[in-house]
Amino acid sequence: MPHRAGEGELWLSFEDGLPRLRLKGIAHSPRFGLGEITIVADSATQFMYAEVKLDELHEDSCIKYPFPKAAAPENAQRLKRLRWRRDQVMKWQVKEALHWNSGLSLTPMNWTSSHSLEFMLSDDAQQVTGVRLVSGSRVVKAVHLKGVPERGDHVPEAARSKFSPPERDCKLFSEVPDPSARVELKQPHRKSSALNDLLLMMTSSEPVKEWTQLYLIMSALILPGDVAVMLEDPAPPHPERLGPIAFDYSDPQLQVTAMEDRCIPALALRPNRACSVIPFDLIRSIWINAEERAFRLQGGAAQTKVGPLEIDIIARGGKEGMIYANVNLEAEDEHQCISYEYPELNDHSRDALLDVSGVELSFFSISELRGEDCGIFIAPLARDRWIHIWVDMEADNPDAFLRSEIHHKGKVLRTTDVLRWRTGEDVTMSLRPPPSWGCTKNNMAGQLAHLDIANMHKNSIQLQDALWAFRELPPAFALREMLGVTGDVAVIVEVPKLPQLWELPAATFTYSLDLALTGEGLQGLSSFITGSFAVDIQQGKIRATAISKGPAAVTITLAIDPLVLAVRVEEIGSGSHCLMLSLEDVSAPNFVGKPNPVVDKGAFEGVEPIGDGECNHFRFFNPNGEYESVDFWYSEEEHGVCQLDVGLRRVENRLTPPAARININTWDEKNYKPEVPLTKGFNVDPDFWDCTHVSNDPTSGPWLYVSKGHDLLEEDIQVLPPVLALQKLGESLGQVGLLPHGIAKALSRLVVKSPTARPLPSHGHGSSQAQPAATVAPVVHTAPAAAAAAAAAAAAAAAAAAAAVVVDVDVFSPLLKAFTFSFSSTYPLQGRPGDSSAYASSLGHRGRGIGEVRVDLVGRRLYMRSEARNISSGLPMVETKVVYKAEQGRLWARTRVIGAQSFEQCWSIRTAEVLPVPAYGDLPRNPFLRAKNSGSGKRVLPGTERDLVQKYVLFLDENRRVELLVDDRQALAAINLDHLDRDITAGVLLHDWSTAPVNEEWFEIGDDWNCKDPKYIDYAEQLAHWDLIQVFLPTDAPGGMEDTQRL
Repeated sequence: MPHRAGEGELWLSFEDGLPRLRLKGIAHSPRFGLGEITIVADSATQFMYAEVKLDELHEDSCIKYPFPKAAAPENAQRLKRLRWRRDQVMKWQVKEALHWNSGLSLTPMNWTSSHSLEFMLSDDAQQVTGVRLVSGSRVVKAVHLKGVPERGDHVPEAARSKFSPPERDCKLFSEVPDPSARVELKQPHRKSSALNDLLLMMTSSEPVKEWTQLYLIMSALILPGDVAVMLEDPAPPHPERLGPIAFDYSDPQLQVTAMEDRCIPALALRPNRACSVIPFDLIRSIWINAEERAFRLQGGAAQTKVGPLEIDIIARGGKEGMIYANVNLEAEDEHQCISYEYPELNDHSRDALLDVSGVELSFFSISELRGEDCGIFIAPLARDRWIHIWVDMEADNPDAFLRSEIHHKGKVLRTTDVLRWRTGEDVTMSLRPPPSWGCTKNNMAGQLAHLDIANMHKNSIQLQDALWAFRELPPAFALREMLGVTGDVAVIVEVPKLPQLWELPAATFTYSLDLALTGEGLQGLSSFITGSFAVDIQQGKIRATAISKGPAAVTITLAIDPLVLAVRVEEIGSGSHCLMLSLEDVSAPNFVGKPNPVVDKGAFEGVEPIGDGECNHFRFFNPNGEYESVDFWYSEEEHGVCQLDVGLRRVENRLTPPAARININTWDEKNYKPEVPLTKGFNVDPDFWDCTHVSNDPTSGPWLYVSKGHDLLEEDIQVLPPVLALQKLGESLGQVGLLPHGIAKALSRLVVKSPTARPLPSHGHGSSQAQPAATVAPVVHTAPAAAAAAAAAAAAAAAAAAAAVVVDVDVFSPLLKAFTFSFSSTYPLQGRPGDSSAYASSLGHRGRGIGEVRVDLVGRRLYMRSEARNISSGLPMVETKVVYKAEQGRLWARTRVIGAQSFEQCWSIRTAEVLPVPAYGDLPRNPFLRAKNSGSGKRVLPGTERDLVQKYVLFLDENRRVELLVDDRQALAAINLDHLDRDITAGVLLHDWSTAPVNEEWFEIGDDWNCKDPKYIDYAEQLAHWDLIQVFLPTDAPGGMEDTQRL
């Protein structure tokens, strides 16, 4: 532990029964040099003031802190410890009063479970000259008093100012999130347990009466030794510096049994007390040699699918690159040991580790563990996990730790209590497999072959991370990753169990679906669907939504009550249509009640990262001969479904890509919570649903029915894209056991056509089909599986004609190739009704406009039409069209002024020199990938009541900032263009966002432009600074132009 020394002064007042404290300390900080801290604490006001001065850094600050809350959970537990200490003080006081005349010393006082407080006395034993906090024979802290302490019944008038707040203006801590970027000052009482304890006692309504004056004085006397700690964060532990280490550990959340006859003192939690023993099968051990990049994990598990077992894993990174796994089954007297080469880590996991490997442990706070005051140090791990390490900062070995915790999104995933540390040669010897193991290389024969030991690392992402970290990354980080493995011993050999979704009473989730059509003629096309799904399993009810975006957006709302189904379709320009039908002749068996268990159908594939979490991967194969499967990912940590892949097919012994990937965004596996705005009309009895009853007969012409065929691919059906999401949800959720068979069957065969579309002419399978003009929404035309090859040419023609599918991809997808939207704009944006901007009152008339934009990112082409009305009394409307084509190095613009004096003019600008086509290796094709999440959280999109958007920011230069507002469907909803130097913003609200391919004709100069004699102008160098081009088609253009133009 680093030696800290300092000096200062301490003042205490107990007037009116309210303790007040002033502590001034001067100490030398190894990091910041000489520092001075003055603390004033007043129990009457419940505030503490801290003045900090660091001369070498010229830092001088004053911050005001509220006292800690006694009712806080962590403080409530601490107060129990303080009351125990108060009782020790009172017992000590009575004992010393009886025996004071018999000697010239004071007996030590119990202060913590392992520390005692000793008093230093003058030679005549009449004065206390100091106090020592000791542990055994070691002095942890010593405070020496200079001279004779002054005391009195009242505070002298000249000294009253000592207990007053500083005369300077001290800022409240909550208003100063970063008091000093260099000092990194935290709340002093969150660094010093002594100060925190004293403040907790001072929160009492009657501190002196509750805690006694003697106890408060003694608590204050040990404060001066913490002055240096208050100035500077304690140094983090470095266990990797200890050389080869080993320790035993256990999870404190597991049951700890007190059994005197099984007592193992070396493993007892408190060796000096009654033996509280952890059962042997709950004790694990780790050996680590960071220099050799090797570790050993040993443990036992009492209950696995193969009975009680012991397992040893030795991993040797370095050049050897081998893993040894030794398993003993005690009950069966079986044993097996194999060795195999280091597994490879995928790029995603490797990048996740590299991103955080350089971050060191940093001080977080203080807390108590097993009666000892500990410092907590934290550092990030991969996949948004954090490790918290608890260190007894007053221990002989500050590089050893007492506990580690793994945190994820505010939850503690795993806690490890260290029971016994070991170092030395024995550790090194234990890191090589002994000959008695009889390890064989990759020999998976024998009675334990079913354990699949050679692939056991797939059951634990933490183990995969630790293996690679020990081989490639710094030792300190590798050791932290190793601590993330603790608790996974049983998991490594015990295949995770399939979650019993069929036991749930209800479930609610939101989803997004990437529907990939993988036929030969539609390779790579996709349709992005979002929605919500709520199921009451016990009552047989479902409320679901499926929404596709784009110029022809469709919203489908579905309601199922026992044996009744209703579907409402909303299309742009055609209003709302609703039909309902009986399911009695479709899905009567097993329609209501608990779904069928599928525990024997899901094959475990491994633990895999999905987003920032880790999920167990199961695969379900359909036994009906089609070999279509569902891949299912479930997070045990989050208790929720992560993802579903639907439609894998085995072709020539290989699996094709999935036909649909369903991403689960939010999951509630206990409650039935349908989305109120869209399903509101279905919250009453089905007799009162505002829907038209139809029979389930496709020949009668309804746009809604449930197919009676065994496979929708056998029928020539035209359906709206969102219904495919509902079909896939029915198909997948039925297979994983969430839906009863009847409901799953009805959903998987659901057919919903456009209510306003005419039937397509039937030309037989594989014929080309053009979309009729009367069709409002796009349809997906399904062809038989057997006729896929014959349908390829027809599908390609349909895709090229944009008649079959509206294709939407994520606005941040690297696959984004084109996008289209219409817009309404306001310039400047400041001064809108309700805006509190002080600048708004000085703004004059604001311009408003509407228009549309079409961009081809691959060909670097842009079309825009904008229309501004009522600019002035003489300019009722101005229309501008712009076409930019990089391949021709030219931009055309046409402006029409419509009014009493109409005007029309065309321009042609050469762009090849100033708008060069960038190399995609230097600049991403998707321009939105440059934007960064602002971290401001979601907010309501202006102009709407409920649409939530996330803000992303990118800078065009030092004075121009672009804000992209993206909705939950990952579609661009609005753009703000900020001119920071002029404090003016242009706001653009987007409509009808689509990422479908743009027809070539939009980029042609039509006859209606009337551009027979365009003007050729020479300010082309300014084009690269036009906001429109910089946002959508950025380039490395020369900077420094002061005169910019806005399209």
